[in-house]
Amino acid sequence: MANLYKNELRKLVAKKSSWIMLLVALLFETLILVAQVVTDKSLTTGKLLMAGGPSIGGTFVLIFSIVMTAIIVTEEFQRNTVKLLLTRPYTRSQVLFAKFLSAMT
Repeated sequence: MANLYKNELRKLVAKKSSWIMLLVALLFETLILVAQVVTDKSLTTGKLLMAGGPSIGGTFVLIFSIVMTAIIVTEEFQRNTVKLLLTRPYTRSQVLFAKFLSAMT
């Protein structure tokens, strides 16, 4: 399972779209935090974390990771490499979980 995860992570890091989506997610997170600080001047870092500020940006990061997982899975079918992947001693759920885990990482 660890080898499967490493392979999926290696494929994900090599893609330009994963870096672009990561930058977009970080941009959303930053914009949301800046908007919260600008609208409430009495907000300190502790209050911001307790108010759930990063959770909105975290939602975007989660959505982007799910989108990246969907892209990775569909590319396996488009390139017809999923058959080769499934001939290895991994179940379909292990393959999908490794893809999702690599996207979350």
